[in-house]
Amino acid sequence: MRLNALLPNPQSTISCTFVAGGGAPASCTILLSWNEKAVAMTSQEAQQEANSPGAAQIEKPSYLLYAEP
Repeated sequence: MRLNALLPNPQSTISCTFVAGGGAPASCTILLSWNEKAVAMTSQEAQQEANSPGAAQIEKPSYLLYAEP
């Protein structure tokens, strides 16, 4: 399944390291991140957002997975 169907504006990075001459399998990290519009948590934050239209905050959550055989 494609990330675009699941997450808004997703980005992914896969990084693997190999042991030279060891014949060992690689260990890898997989980083997924995406953009989400921030939601006000308090009435003060909601008021600040209302006073600055067009300045919607963007959050960028991420998920890091370590894969080792």
